[in-house]
Amino acid sequence: MIRKATFTDIPQMRHIWDQCFDDPLNYIDFIYDNNIVSPEQTYVIEEDLQVVSMATVLDCHFSFRDNRIPSIYLFGCGTLPEYEHRGYMNNLISRIELDARARGAQMSVLIPGGKMFQGFYKRQGYHPDFGVRVLQLRSGMIGDTPSPDTDVIINDQKRIDMEEVYAIREAALYEVPHLEWESDMLLKVYFDAIAYGESMALYKGGHGASYALYGIQGKSMYIRELLGTNEDSTRVLLAEIVNRFDPRRVKIRLPIGAGLLPYEGVKKIGYGMSKSFSTDKPLSDLAPYMNLMFD
Repeated sequence: MIRKATFTDIPQMRHIWDQCFDDPLNYIDFIYDNNIVSPEQTYVIEEDLQVVSMATVLDCHFSFRDNRIPSIYLFGCGTLPEYEHRGYMNNLISRIELDARARGAQMSVLIPGGKMFQGFYKRQGYHPDFGVRVLQLRSGMIGDTPSPDTDVIINDQKRIDMEEVYAIREAALYEVPHLEWESDMLLKVYFDAIAYGESMALYKGGHGASYALYGIQGKSMYIRELLGTNEDSTRVLLAEIVNRFDPRRVKIRLPIGAGLLPYEGVKKIGYGMSKSFSTDKPLSDLAPYMNLMFD
């Protein structure tokens, strides 16, 4: 039986998450204790008096210039190992898509949990459309960048206004087809990143405005997103966090063909998948950008 989850299902949903995903227990607590996922956003299948399969749906938009297409994002899709190969996930996705269409959504997007799942989602009609560009920072790229003229805010939740981050993000991605979160959901994505040990930096000054979400492992820095109102602002912020932490290696995830040094880096297609409810034509020709996801 497919139904919406309730609060009484949360212990069983935690169990499915623990069995299906390689996440630490404190992250599972974070997801459910902080209302990152609320029960009414999750569809479940009940079998043998227990919840055995689940999938969560979040509302979002696919945006390009002044066009905003109502969409849904699927994540947290899992079935207990002993109940796999019964078609439960197929049924859940079909039901979610049916309900989403009825609410006016025109597209469904997701990030497969590894290449082994791409085939499954392709059979459901999803295309590996979304990509990112990975830029390896090289010597000299930021050598002549000026220092910030104001303090860069790092991980100060009282001073980092996600409405401002949302505005910076949408201005930077205006010419880029991309998946858009509303500011309240963007805040949850930020908390999700912090739970995994990442940090956010925000710059607002005479060179413009920019933000970065990044993590540090040993002497390596991985910048999951770096966007600004212009390239000067992103360079200023990049130089500040690199100089502050002095990593040996820096990798930056950017939109394909846009952002910092738009013609450099390695394109990686297939990061995210999409399914249009009105056409079978894939979006890959648009080089759409999907980032800052619950993945």
